[in-house]
Amino acid sequence: MVGPDICGFGGDTNEELCARWYQLASVYPFARSHNDYWSIPQEPYSLGMDVMRSAGESLKLRYVFLKQYYSLWMLTKGITPFFSSMAYYPLAMADITDT
Repeated sequence: MVGPDICGFGGDTNEELCARWYQLASVYPFARSHNDYWSIPQEPYSLGMDVMRSAGESLKLRYVFLKQYYSLWMLTKGITPFFSSMAYYPLAMADITDT
């Protein structure tokens, strides 16, 4: 599973960009807010009420999606349903890893 650093990693973000990142991150199977030491804080509460509102709505939606993601994961017997075409071809994967 992969996902981006919400609001970006290097450099400073702004309110609009960070709010949009939270909206996008709600559909990723893995997402985290993470930045470098030299950038401004980018937690929703540090960027203002608009970002707080957007992040809150997006995170609520994310938890709805996560139930579906994990249900699908269990139905596929642990093979990830996300973004990996190799997961659907285990014999091809075995050929690659055996060499």
